[in-house]
Amino acid sequence: VIPAGPFTQPIEDHIDKHLGERASVFHEAVSDLVHIDIEVIEPTTARPYITLVTNGMSHRPTNAPVGAEECRHAELVLALPPDWPLSEAALADERNQWPIRMLQELARLPHRYNS
Repeated sequence: VIPAGPFTQPIEDHIDKHLGERASVFHEAVSDLVHIDIEVIEPTTARPYITLVTNGMSHRPTNAPVGAEECRHAELVLALPPDWPLSEAALADERNQWPIRMLQELARLPHRYNS
């Protein structure tokens, strides 16, 4: 198990400041390469969709192209319809949980393939 890194709190603070207060988090129980949690921000009037944000991809630098070195520490964001089912019961159905799993896998790709 790879624990959450020292950047977790600054990322949470950034999300709260720029996207809205985090409503919940899907904590990854077992990790390889990097520990990827998924932060959930509920819809608002200004942003009428559920926002999912990775928290962990940026804990290790990625291989950025020349000229884009400032992007070596990045996270991913995904917008879901405001009524997307995210309850524990709803996530028992693969049709509802794939966005979370996909974000976790995508967040590992640059580390796995040095890209």
